[in-house]
Amino acid sequence: MLFKELPGQRLIHMPIQLSSIPMPALGITFYPQGQRGTPDLSAVADPSIGVLVIQDGTFSQHEWGGTSLAAPLTAGMITTVQSSVSSFAIGDLAPTLYQLYSQENHGSYGPQFYVSQTQFSIYQLYRGVQGTMFETASGQNGPFTVTPGIWNPVTGLGQPNVFGLSQVISDAG
Repeated sequence: MLFKELPGQRLIHMPIQLSSIPMPALGITFYPQGQRGTPDLSAVADPSIGVLVIQDGTFSQHEWGGTSLAAPLTAGMITTVQSSVSSFAIGDLAPTLYQLYSQENHGSYGPQFYVSQTQFSIYQLYRGVQGTMFETASGQNGPFTVTPGIWNPVTGLGQPNVFGLSQVISDAG
């Protein structure tokens, strides 16, 4: 099933990395121009750099990564943003992110959309880091590759910066 490009994605003029994507197992070729781009955002999904999990008071025998980590991690981050800004509804996230991204690219956005640094002091981590999203430097997902600093079909707009995103949404509301 194909879904048309979302209004927010039309607003940012998503770059199309491949004009067609053959899917031999399904017997079709997918043409992404004008279709919904996924994902909107991302979180760590590399199982080789997973996290240790404490389960029932003891460390799990496995490192958790991939979507088993990324999905609940992202849900927790977005719930934290939603709970810190009382007027913000969860369904408003994607349209809001695309609007903020578009405004920065047109010069009308105040704070930086992407966090501009890659190393942080303990003080910065304690007080919060400015910027709405963390961009992804590199990676791939099948035929697609990361393009840092813009929407891409591997990581969408990037990883949410809970502190910065909460501040921006709170200031806008």
